[in-house]
Amino acid sequence: MTPINFYDKWRVKPGDATLLREGDAAATPPEKLLQAVWQQQRLLRDKLKTLDGRSVRVIHPGFKNREAGPDFHGAVIQLGDEPPRSGDVEIDLVDGGWRAHGHEGNPNFKGVILHVVWERPLGVPASAGPGRMRGELPTLSLRGLLDAPLRELDLWFGSEAAEEL
Repeated sequence: MTPINFYDKWRVKPGDATLLREGDAAATPPEKLLQAVWQQQRLLRDKLKTLDGRSVRVIHPGFKNREAGPDFHGAVIQLGDEPPRSGDVEIDLVDGGWRAHGHEGNPNFKGVILHVVWERPLGVPASAGPGRMRGELPTLSLRGLLDAPLRELDLWFGSEAAEEL
């Protein structure tokens, strides 16, 4: 058994090490981690596409909402060749979270212009055609589009440096 050095102990807070494991294809990050990833844009930005195949350009990720309603307000997003537009961004672990959380009928969510999820719904191909679900609300799946492994991002966002941001 290799002894753990001081640096390893210092980097990992209790509980974090078991949250996400390298190479674990089934790892699902907590929604709070996805929100931090979105806010800091720790994404492969040139590869972002909606589930219906449109490219996504994030001009501004928006401002974190600490009240009820969507996770980010005032985002500026460009989809495909459309002009950039401003609105809200909602982040859920799965696409079904939109309905499960009652967002479709909640007036607080009427300004959402992009639904960001961790995983594409099962059985939905990467490009399912325009208006795939819930009318025209574009959905972006982040799985496979992060600029670092989940565990590394989780450790970084838990650090003092990230908190200062």
